[in-house]
Amino acid sequence: AKGMDKRQVVSAAFTQSTSDFPVLLTDTIHRVLLNSYAVQALTWQRFCKRGEVSDFRAHNRFRVGSLGNLQPKNELGEYKNVAIPDGEKSVIAAATKGYIINLSREMIINDDLGAFTDQASAMGRSAARTVEADVYALLAMNSGLGPVLEDGKTLLHADHGNIITDASAPSTAAFQAFRVAMSMQKDISGNDFLDLRPAVWLGPVGLEASAKLINEAQ
Repeated sequence: AKGMDKRQVVSAAFTQSTSDFPVLLTDTIHRVLLNSYAVQALTWQRFCKRGEVSDFRAHNRFRVGSLGNLQPKNELGEYKNVAIPDGEKSVIAAATKGYIINLSREMIINDDLGAFTDQASAMGRSAARTVEADVYALLAMNSGLGPVLEDGKTLLHADHGNIITDASAPSTAAFQAFRVAMSMQKDISGNDFLDLRPAVWLGPVGLEASAKLINEAQ
């Protein structure tokens, strides 16, 4: 870049050729850029909690246990000593993803439709879609049982009490089993019920209507 002014440096940085976009840069009098195709709204925020990390190292997330019920005083009028409950740990880490698009000076100047200069919003949509795909890829791990947790077991596991034996299709019996399994979930110390109730359907769209009807009828 020695001896080059700012415009020359920018021009030298562009590497894409107009021949790579024969359709968008076609030489016609009447050109109209259609609106983007309708896209499905992101869904992962409905059942995931968002947080922040300061760097790319592993970050621990903790849940504290709970104390047991109060104990009566003994014959000497003394209270019983109880241990402070330990917590539960999970680990998360941030990752970097992206891509590069290259445009030439001429391409930007000739882009009267804004097909290239509007790529910032398209890249934002791409980033949001990537998070959506990553969440469901995580749930699909280990044949649909989810990722392995700190206890060495998958997210969905019989020892976690979140699997029922027959859930091939939405039915009153299956949803009742779901409700029972969720209602039995307790905090990590096993003292307090979490009062979990079915609220989000993660399954085929073709079964969603039946699932909602059965769930609301319970």
